[in-house]
Formats: sequence, structure tokens, C-alpha cells
Amino acid sequence: MKIKIFGWRNPDLSITDRLERGFLSSGNEITDSDDADLVIAMDPNYYEKAEEYYRINKKAIKLFNVLDVPEHLFPSYPVEKIKENLKNADIITSISKFTQRQAQKHYGVKSEVIYTPCLEMDRTRAVKSIPFLYVGSAADPNKRFSLARACVQGLGLPEKFLVVVGPEFANFGVYAGPVPSKKLSGIYAQSKYVLLPSRSEGVGLTMIEGAL
Repeated sequence: MKIKIFGWRNPDLSITDRLERGFLSSGNEITDSDDADLVIAMDPNYYEKAEEYYRINKKAIKLFNVLDVPEHLFPSYPVEKIKENLKNADIITSISKFTQRQAQKHYGVKSEVIYTPCLEMDRTRAVKSIPFLYVGSAADPNKRFSLARACVQGLGLPEKFLVVVGPEFANFGVYAGPVPSKKLSGIYAQSKYVLLPSRSEGVGLTMIEGAL
């Protein structure tokens, strides 16, 4: 199958090269041509681009992915526009059970859960130079970054003991920004403890990768 993907090279996403490996390892071809069999939009920022592509190639199946529903941005977040975009999808996916419930609640859509692949870890001879690691959105109240900060402060440690990986500047700790999977794997390998204070996760991907 030929697959055209919109949004997977977004620098704010650390999952892009994992998805590439997954698609290629299952015998698919990733294409930039106008004859794809499947067109994927990774998040709402790319739904309309996928629609534009479909007008060129009407044989393509449209898969729209719900990466998250940032409730902390409501009411300014364009919920109604996204609901209209999702009506045009042939398939809707979510990255977790929690996101699936959010999509049902706010967008009124049913989606299939396809979990993000875990990183490939290489921890040979890694020096544990990072005492605490936080991976995720620091601005989302559901992620409760404040508890990660309180953990470090409560131990009487300087903020440099916490490394933060994610799309938003945390205003505390050593901010590494969004990083590609290979670099993130190395950061995990150097970390003694991974903090996951989220209130909304089941078994979060960060927890799984921190244990690998």
C-alpha cells in the first residue's frame, strides 16, 4: 500500500520516525506522489491538507488521527471546525483510550485506538547523568508538571536536576525541547528516574519507555 502522510514530520512530535519504521516494516511504501492508496492526517492541523490531497486523488482512503484533545485550550480551541473536518474521514484513530473518550465527548466521533510505538532503546554503557526526567506537555494541566517540579524542590535539589522534554518551555529545569526518537532514547538511557505525574493516563508511554 502507498501511504501519504501529513504532519508526521512535525518537529513538535517525537513519534514521527517510529511511525515510519512501523509503516515500512509492515510492507508499505511512504510516498509523496499523487497516487497514494491511503492518506493520513496526524492531527487536526493537517486535516484540511489531507482533504486538498483527496481532491487530487479521490481513490485515497482518508484516515484522520486524534493525537490529543487539549482541553486546557478551551474555549478558544476550534472544536466545531475539527468536528466538521472529522465528518470527512473514512477512518478515525486515537492514540489512547483516554484520547478516544475525549474524541467521543468533544467531537462526537467514534475512533479506533492505535497506540504509538515504543522507542527502540539502547542502554549499553549509559552514564546516569540525569537524576530526573519529565517527558510530555508541561502546559497541559492534566499532565501535572507542577508535581514534577514539586518533587525536585521538595527534595531540596536545584532545578538542573530535572530535564524536561516536550513541546512547551516548562520554566523550570533543563529544557531540551521536542527531540527526535534517537535522541530521546539516549536521554532515557541517561536518566535515573522518569516522572509521570499525569492524572489522565492509563499506563502512559513515558512509563513504559522509562522501564525499558
